[in-house]
Amino acid sequence: MDGSMAMGTGWLPDWLEVCLIVLYAGVVLVHLEHAWLLAGPGRLWHLSHIAMALGMIDMYWPSSLPVGERTGEVVFAVAAVLGVLAGCYAAARRASWQVWVVSVVDLSGMVYMFAMISHRLQPLTLVLVVWSVLEAVLWASGLGFGLLRVHRNGTPRGTAAVTEHGVDLRITLTVMTLGMAYMFLVMQYGMPATGQTPDQMPGMGTGMSGM
Repeated sequence: MDGSMAMGTGWLPDWLEVCLIVLYAGVVLVHLEHAWLLAGPGRLWHLSHIAMALGMIDMYWPSSLPVGERTGEVVFAVAAVLGVLAGCYAAARRASWQVWVVSVVDLSGMVYMFAMISHRLQPLTLVLVVWSVLEAVLWASGLGFGLLRVHRNGTPRGTAAVTEHGVDLRITLTVMTLGMAYMFLVMQYGMPATGQTPDQMPGMGTGMSGM
């Protein structure tokens, strides 16, 4: 079973897949620019978002996942551990560690997203959906940068800041988290569970029965 099981249904029509992949490609480009200009924890923070954006492109890919389920789990588990270490380092330096907590939760959510191909827990899924939506609201409003003590260019406070861009980070972080929230829903309700055929899924009986 792979991510393509939900494709072609009402959850992920072809046009939506293409739009989301293009948006996430834009997220990658924006964070690449910031990562290029920064060093240290700031660069790592942007690299973590590049990894998540590439992971989302993988999840929204219109055919079998380019990166397999197990590979995705391992990659983002390692990234989450690095995020924990970065947060500890920031706390030791009395810099912004709160933003790393958010990043670790997001990276752990990516681990779960890949694991959902085979196993999923509805309560956990809904918690992550709510988390992602609330995070999107914080980034879109700009409040997240203040509450999480992050500079306008997206670097944790206390790290080198070379550029001062605000709107691009607000847009890309909002796109990132809203796309994650939707994919959690798609994986939970738009894909058959292991051993379940599409026509056995709630709301999918008529649209999928002939496929």
